[in-house]
Amino acid sequence: MKTVIGKQTKSIKKVSYFLINEKKVDSEVRIANEFNNYFVSIGQELASKIKTNTVNPLAYVTNNRDSIMMPDLDESEITLVIQSLNNSSPGWDGIPARVAKQVIIQYITPLTHLINRSFSEGTCPDELKLAKVIPVYKAGSTMELSNYRPISVLNFFSKIFEKLVYNHIIQFLDKNNILYQNQFGFRKGHSTHHALITLVDKITKSLDNGDLVIGVFLDLKKAFDTVDHKILIKKLYAYGIRGNLLQWIQSYLTNRSQYVYYNGYTSDYRDVTCGVPQGSILGPLLFLLYINDFALVSDKLFCVLFADDTNVFITGKDLNKLIETMHSELNKLSIWLNANKLTLNISKTHFMVFHRGKRKLNKINIKIDNSIIEQVVHTKFLGVIIDQKLDWSNHISYINTKIARGIGIICRAKRFFCKSALLKLYNAFVFPYLIYCVEVWGNALSVHTQPLLRLQNKIVRIITNARSRTSTKSLYQDSGILPFDILVKHRIGLLMFKLNKGLAPTPLNNLYKQNRDVHTHFTRQTLHFHSRRGNNEFIYRTFVFQSVYLWNIILTNINLNVSFCKFKHLLKEYLISHNTLLRHGK
Repeated sequence: MKTVIGKQTKSIKKVSYFLINEKKVDSEVRIANEFNNYFVSIGQELASKIKTNTVNPLAYVTNNRDSIMMPDLDESEITLVIQSLNNSSPGWDGIPARVAKQVIIQYITPLTHLINRSFSEGTCPDELKLAKVIPVYKAGSTMELSNYRPISVLNFFSKIFEKLVYNHIIQFLDKNNILYQNQFGFRKGHSTHHALITLVDKITKSLDNGDLVIGVFLDLKKAFDTVDHKILIKKLYAYGIRGNLLQWIQSYLTNRSQYVYYNGYTSDYRDVTCGVPQGSILGPLLFLLYINDFALVSDKLFCVLFADDTNVFITGKDLNKLIETMHSELNKLSIWLNANKLTLNISKTHFMVFHRGKRKLNKINIKIDNSIIEQVVHTKFLGVIIDQKLDWSNHISYINTKIARGIGIICRAKRFFCKSALLKLYNAFVFPYLIYCVEVWGNALSVHTQPLLRLQNKIVRIITNARSRTSTKSLYQDSGILPFDILVKHRIGLLMFKLNKGLAPTPLNNLYKQNRDVHTHFTRQTLHFHSRRGNNEFIYRTFVFQSVYLWNIILTNINLNVSFCKFKHLLKEYLISHNTLLRHGK
């Protein structure tokens, strides 16, 4: 299939030499060692260049009275964790995860004893702290070390220990409501579209009230690599992770080392003295706790975070006052970053002024640490291009380009494959672009979305071998593909079903009120969501309004006491048969 569509895997030519200190180096062993030195030194060098200040990095951390207790674990819990782990590549020990899973019964009893002893003594075995690192080419010159990213691989048994610790910590954090609610990264039940829905709702509400919104999109340099272990341990203690478990995490972070595997050669071991372990299960959670108090630095800014994607927003009617306030609040954030040994990449940090209508704004300057940051009219955030008017035209143009490439692939394959194979190509090269965060941008003006539907019509005709002017209504039904306008409603309905079942994050629940929360009159629609009215037409194309409109119809017409898969089918059937009645609800 790859050969037919022209996507065959290209073998990467072996790099004959690397340029290191302006000298050619062709020895594989030395190249492996130079890679290791480079990867290890990134975090250390960045941390050493950060200006020290007298601010306490724990100034905004709230102490939690409760402490987490790590109980004795039994074989059944550990077995479930082992079975839940992915079949990842083997680490330094060469033991594949698939093989380790198949022979659980042979080692589960001694492993359970070792795990419980490790946690009770607060000691993480050194064998679990060695990482195998593989350099993977990114872009640019293949002879520059900086154009490669490190892929860190830990051994399978390390992941068992980490997953057990992760499970108990995350339960404790959820119970005590410790994690910042608008942090959407590395959290179960949280995703990029949840983050975008929350952000866009905040902006659109402000714009509908006649306010301006200034958003600053911050870029942190190698944030995971520069986490200071001493600061992290202090924050963990404040949040309630204490005693033997805290000792275990401290042991887990110390005496870590790594080596680089390059072209069959291995480097010497190097110690890793800062940062959270890459490729680990526990590392991302530790990072979330490390930056958890970031949003508490300013009571004037609204923050939406996705791991290290940190973004801050401020709203108001007076642009000059907004600029002045943003300057002062960014200074606070800069002080926090320095105190926590994190570095801002000024060249990749930028800001945008969101506004509606024909109002023209003069170019303005916003500074961080006396450095002017770039003003943009659109930016990519979590894979979606957001523009200053929130009309999604730039993102849809980007999607059009991607889908056009998918059409080319399907056209080349048409001569060789049957319809079912072409549908698989559609699902691989077109469908992912159509559905990614479509709940947020899919209700844009038809002048922007019509090109998407035309491309989709073209694809359906190609797959079903129909003429260019054939009506597509029956073709969509024959292929099982949903037209774009129905697809948008379908994705919104599925998300609302999860919200109804308590499977959506708190910020999304806060977007809605039931009619009984707004008035005391008992009616047949008491349990329906309340539909808010806007001052401007664009508010009716937002996710929140469209989701309320659609969900209130679903409540009346579709049985919700079913599984997710069954609801997915029922919703699809209903939308196809009632689409004309659902258009442009207001």
